[in-house]
Amino acid sequence: MTALRTLRERATLLRLACYVGLQTFALAAFADLPTQADPDSGAIRDGNIIDAVKFYAKDIFLAAGLIIATVVFILVTTNAIAVYKEIRDGRRTWGDLGMHAGAGAVLIIFVVFLLTQAQDIII
Repeated sequence: MTALRTLRERATLLRLACYVGLQTFALAAFADLPTQADPDSGAIRDGNIIDAVKFYAKDIFLAAGLIIATVVFILVTTNAIAVYKEIRDGRRTWGDLGMHAGAGAVLIIFVVFLLTQAQDIII
């Protein structure tokens, strides 16, 4: 019984020591916060929240455009791989693969062109 009591006391002291140690390190965390980084679209004037939101929105739209282009590229690639699999199974011909790859390349070029035009309009 005394051994169990001693273990409980040690555990309590260990918890107390950890708590005090964490509190000591937490006091050091009250340092100055870093300044807000300017977005890539432009510099923010001091205290102008509307400019900040506008510039960050531009950056978000451009990142979304890159994501859309990536998704289109992945879709075209998976379509070409699926057609190649059907060629190996004997259900399609090599001309089908060329047609799908050509249409996919045109689609990717068209999406990149539209995203470039949208970037010029947004910025």
